[in-house]
Amino acid sequence: MYQNSAMSIGKPIILLILMTVTAPCLAAAIKLSSFNSYERNEHFLVDATFELDFSDEVLEALKHGIPIQVHVDCEVRTSRKWVPDKTINALEYSYQLLHQPLTEDYLTVNLKTGLRQSYDNLSAALVQIGHLENISLINKKSLAEDEVYKGRIRMYLDLDSLPTPMRPQVYFMKNWDISSDWHEWVIKE
Repeated sequence: MYQNSAMSIGKPIILLILMTVTAPCLAAAIKLSSFNSYERNEHFLVDATFELDFSDEVLEALKHGIPIQVHVDCEVRTSRKWVPDKTINALEYSYQLLHQPLTEDYLTVNLKTGLRQSYDNLSAALVQIGHLENISLINKKSLAEDEVYKGRIRMYLDLDSLPTPMRPQVYFMKNWDISSDWHEWVIKE
């Protein structure tokens, strides 16, 4: 009887410890600092600026040659009353950040276009990755007149792009769970 009560007391403590270790980080390390949505030539477009603030562990991995990927998700959704919103269009932009130890430069690569740019410091590279312009979300002609449409955008560090041996370790570390909150706005009412 004594063993059962001791074990039943221990289970909630173990569960609490596991929840604390695996809980997502509450403070976002990527923040949306400016945003503009507009219409041009029958398209809805977005400009956005994110501030990236990586943890010391991420920066240490980058310094040791581990490439870091950052993704931007953009979605256009139709708003519905009694069921979840439906995604009409989804776009993903991916950027890779590399440290080049011989020159001490940082290289950014737009994985969609292949465009590579070199920077002599990390701050400049992070500003470039965080600055998005003229993202075409959807053609106005493809939207129904009587529907309400919302857009949303977020940026996050892609843990699945890390080398396979690192993944099990970083999935449970709060310092690697780096993302912005979703930013939502009404595209068309």
